[in-house]
Amino acid sequence: MSDAAVLAAPAPGLERRWRINHLLLVLNFAAVAAALLLWWTATSLGWVAPIFLPSPGDVLHAGRITLASGDLVTDILVSARRVFLGFALAAAVGTNRTAAATATTEESAAQGEAHPTQAGGHGTKFYGHPCFFLPAW
Repeated sequence: MSDAAVLAAPAPGLERRWRINHLLLVLNFAAVAAALLLWWTATSLGWVAPIFLPSPGDVLHAGRITLASGDLVTDILVSARRVFLGFALAAAVGTNRTAAATATTEESAAQGEAHPTQAGGHGTKFYGHPCFFLPAW
């Protein structure tokens, strides 16, 4: 078999994977278009008051105004800072609680004691946080 024939032959399943990927891409665009169409319809027919859901045209107009004034970039940076600081704080608190719960569980196990959430046999297991219980199937 020549090298050209080997290079020209598609890999098995490649065409199927290509069709599935393109179908998913079309479905994603269709879902976004349907959501925008529903938004436009709901605002233009008065199903939702403009104070609760402004029309897409009003949103684009306000976006152009804030972008031109320079406030949009500032607002995005302030919001991103809040998100990242909140995530960092939640990660620090979650890591600290998980570490403390793991240390407590390991100390109890070293002393031969059952963990309080497992001692009663209520069908739940403790997974690092007092509010996070899962059924023990």
